[in-house]
Amino acid sequence: MCCRQLVPIAPAEIGYLQRVLRGLPDERQGEILAACRSAGEELRRVAPVSADRLCSLGSTDRVEFGRSWFALGIACPFLVDERCSIHPQRPLACREYVVNSPPDACATPGSGNIRRLAVPVSLWSRVARDTEGRPSWLPLIEALDADPPAEPAGSASEVITALLNGGRRQPSNAISAAP
Repeated sequence: MCCRQLVPIAPAEIGYLQRVLRGLPDERQGEILAACRSAGEELRRVAPVSADRLCSLGSTDRVEFGRSWFALGIACPFLVDERCSIHPQRPLACREYVVNSPPDACATPGSGNIRRLAVPVSLWSRVARDTEGRPSWLPLIEALDADPPAEPAGSASEVITALLNGGRRQPSNAISAAP
């Protein structure tokens, strides 16, 4: 049931998930893209803002929208027979949504019956930020057909520095602590 939430995708994940999709058989790719188009139509019908601005909703509006989206029962396009068909390649937000309650509890989000394990640091919330540190993400159903970010992620040390700085890139004139 948790896989009927709107899955947020950080810009850095877009190209990767598109490559995962292209690695699937053509027929399966078509099914996933058709499911994305159908879900995208519903999203445009019920979303209070455009898909690329959902990340700017305030906490109360985000929770309200999340509940109304969940009530539609639209499954993640990668869900097959109630299992993630790309589990080893699943998005970072899914990796951090660690639930140890019975599956039935997921049928009613916000009920207090869902037991999530706390993650010490949410990497997704840091990756899903623009260079100014503002939230920046797309719903999975829109990300699979989106243009990947133009700028490269940078070197491994730059990516790690950005993560540790809450998603903000180190200014180019800053002195690096690494040798």
